[in-house]
Amino acid sequence: MIIAGVVLFLFVAVALPLWIRSQRDVEPQLESTLAPDDEARNATKIAYSATAEFVPTGGVEVQGIKPLTEGEISITPEPDGLLPIADAVPAGDGAIIERQPPFPGSMYRITNAWYVDAADGSQRTFVWAGARVLDDGTLAGLVIVQEYAADNLSESVTSEYDAPSGTGLLTITGAEGHVVALSSEEGRQLHYDAAVRSFTD
Repeated sequence: MIIAGVVLFLFVAVALPLWIRSQRDVEPQLESTLAPDDEARNATKIAYSATAEFVPTGGVEVQGIKPLTEGEISITPEPDGLLPIADAVPAGDGAIIERQPPFPGSMYRITNAWYVDAADGSQRTFVWAGARVLDDGTLAGLVIVQEYAADNLSESVTSEYDAPSGTGLLTITGAEGHVVALSSEEGRQLHYDAAVRSFTD
């Protein structure tokens, strides 16, 4: 009986710890024998588990930025149509500008212009004020209208409209809606309706 007790004690105190230690040494060897695909899957599983521990399941907040809630998410559209001209002075539905005209100085004397954009931004219309240079060197008042499509700014439709007879060089002084106010060099006040393309006193 005493001998059996001593044997059992030695087994528990010496043999069992040695066996447990040997099993621990075997586990790394088993892991190393995994096929490459198994190792990859195992690594992915470990990485996924580690990531899941550190990524919150709720909304992610960045300091200084309020997270958007449902209904607040919106996409800012690209600007439609044409950009406004710098230094333009608002007048009526458009604005008055002082620019070098795109017309030959030998044929025209241009003082200034008024422009307006279509409501949908698809077209821009210019009304240039000035005069035509006649053969004898005198000036006959006129406006030149140019229409540009927003998707083709290299080409325009151009039309000329002569002021009433005896009108000299014209200058745009204001506008109301699409009606442009003009003053001639001799002091005559006229209006040009850009919507219907005609002069009125």
